[in-house]
Amino acid sequence: MTQTGRESGRPKSILGAVVTFPILRAITLGAILAGGSWESFAMETQQPRDRSWRFLMRVYAAGVVADAATTRRGLQAGAQEANPIYSWAGEEGVPALRLTVGGVACVGLNSLHRSHPRLAKWLASVGIAFSVAAVINNRRVEAEMRAGP
Repeated sequence: MTQTGRESGRPKSILGAVVTFPILRAITLGAILAGGSWESFAMETQQPRDRSWRFLMRVYAAGVVADAATTRRGLQAGAQEANPIYSWAGEEGVPALRLTVGGVACVGLNSLHRSHPRLAKWLASVGIAFSVAAVINNRRVEAEMRAGP
């Protein structure tokens, strides 16, 4: 059961969106729980583990979740999404879309890591930096919106 914010049946929360839409659930939760890819989860016994890579993927996934959560809070406080890629999705859709894009990026990065590990680690680090910057900006905007003019 999901909570809806309107009669239109749109989910009221990020978790509601992930639970409501099976594709979001599959991509997001699968990528985050597997640390980048469901294939790596299945093949873990066949390949030696790269602990630094799995750590980077978990930090990246945590950054994506934090970005989605702080974006949602900012939107609820009255802010508007500034990223044109996400702005069309609406208040409920922006965080869910961010989680989905983050999940797909985890899968792509994990795939890239098999053939180009240094490049994949560098790109994951850049993604982490962008997520941290987005979270800091989202918190600042939310505080400004709550404080009022």
